[in-house]
Parts: sequence; C-alpha cells; structure tokens
Amino acid sequence: MAGRLLGRLCLAATLAGLGSPALAAERALGAGAPEAAEQRYQIGLQMYRAGRFAEAAREFRVALTMVPDSARLAYNLARSLERSDQLEAAIEHYQLYLRLSPRADDKASVEATIAALQRTLAEQDGTLALTTSPAGAVVTLDGKSLGLTPLSKAVRPGKHTLAVTLAAHAPVEQAVEVKPGETTQLALVLTPDRVAAPPPTVAVEAPADDASWRPIAGWSAVGVGVALVGMGVAFNVAANGTVDDAGSLRLGDEAEHGALSDDLDQQRALMYVGYGLGAALVAGGVAVLLWPEEDAGAAPAASLSVGPSGVLVGGVF
Repeated sequence: MAGRLLGRLCLAATLAGLGSPALAAERALGAGAPEAAEQRYQIGLQMYRAGRFAEAAREFRVALTMVPDSARLAYNLARSLERSDQLEAAIEHYQLYLRLSPRADDKASVEATIAALQRTLAEQDGTLALTTSPAGAVVTLDGKSLGLTPLSKAVRPGKHTLAVTLAAHAPVEQAVEVKPGETTQLALVLTPDRVAAPPPTVAVEAPADDASWRPIAGWSAVGVGVALVGMGVAFNVAANGTVDDAGSLRLGDEAEHGALSDDLDQQRALMYVGYGLGAALVAGGVAVLLWPEEDAGAAPAASLSVGPSGVLVGGVF
C-alpha cells in the first residue's frame, strides 16, 4: 500500500511539470488536416475541459486515425487516457508522441511520466476468477492454497502455475497469466477418473485342525467393518458440510478458505478409509461365518477381492 502511494506521489509530481492546462496549445491541426479531424479535435478539447476524459479520449482517437502523424493528437490522447485511468493505453500514446516528435522540448518530462505510469501499473493487482464443474475443487496457485471453487482472488501480476484437484477427478495443472488491474476468468470442466482395474485376488486359508475360532473371528470382523462403514458415512456428511461452509464464505476470506480446504482433504481421506476397510472386513467376516465346519479338515481356500462394483467373496462354501 505504501509503495503504491509513493508511486502516485511521484506520478503527481511528474505531471505537475507539464504545465496547466495539460493539453497541447489550442490551435488548428493545420491546412492539410481533414475538416472532420479538426472538428473531432475541437470537441475533444471541450470534453477534456469539462472533465469528461474518456469522451475526450474517444474524440482524439478518431482524429488521430485521420491524421496519424500528428504529435499533438497523440499527446492529447495520452493525457486523456491517463486521466481516465487507462494507463496502458496512455503509456502507448506517450511513446507514440515521442516517436512523432523526437526533439520535443518536453521530452524529458514525458519520459518521466511514462516511467511513473509504468511503476504505478506494475503495483496494481489483477484478479483471478475461477469456476469448475463440478464445484468444490481445491485450488492452489504457485503451491499456495486459494480455497475452493468458485472463487475470485486478488493476485499479483505475472505468470503463475495453477493447480485444481477434486476427489475422484483427474487433477488439472496449467500456466495462467494475470495482468495488472484486469480480471482473468477461467472455467474448467473436471474429468472423472477412469475406473481402476480390480486388485489381484488374495487367497485366505482357514486352519484345518480347529474351527472354533471362526464364529468369534467372523462376528468380530463384521462388527468392526460395520463400525468403519459408519465412520465413512459420518465423514462423508462432514465433508459435504465443509463444502457448503466454503461456498458461504465471502470473497477475501483466504485464511478461512485454506482451513476449510485442509479439513475437507482430511474428511474425504477418512471417508474413503472407512468405506473401503469396513466393506473388506464385513465381507471377510461373512466368508468366515459361512465356511462349513465339516470341511475344516480339507483346508479349503476362500478368496476376497475389492473392485469398483463392490466386494466379491469367492470360494467353496
């Protein structure tokens, strides 16, 4: 903030050296200029004196297209653009003025004005506005968390690395350039992950000599598995609540967005652990309970596999 204020003060001091009024002397564009250009020029002068700088810039711009080698029009257009806060365009036309009038008496002052405007422009933040489909994705910029989508954040100008992640969707990483004082808008469609191939079947062999352990082990596994599935449901509900809380935050609550993002990652991780491990234990417990006692001596083998469509139990029962 202090740097921006200092830049404004330097700019004001530089502009003071250009004299008052700031526009070039009020005289005709010359005998070779089209009458329409002269009319636009005069209207531009009137708009500038009335403080209607954007309208003055429009008139001077039209006149300059008719008389493209007029240093006076380039200068007046630059001043009007500057007063209407169109700093990039103002710098461009100040530079055009110096090219058209390389030996101008005010060359040093104009160069100082250009430098001051460039410093002011470099200090202006840009805005990154990002939406995703589906919403609720975690966003990081140069490794720093910005929160959950949709979001709109003030960002320093320049090139950045944007990363977007959402559970069960392919992550997105791309370069993004934010310009000073401008809003960079992005809308990303996240692609669901492809269903992974089921893991290899794991063989589970039961003891052949003593089957008394099976009821205890089977019911214990089922009980623990149900508890873990319940834990997964609880963290699923908590994760949905965190997404809703993030959506209700105001823009600029960066710290709160970061905290909610961390909470959401933990909740979703625990949710997947509860569902996956709980389902595996329930299936294994059922397999143990249904194993025929009379076949215990044959030491049959049962198989358990976890796939995208659920838990599969195989073997001889």
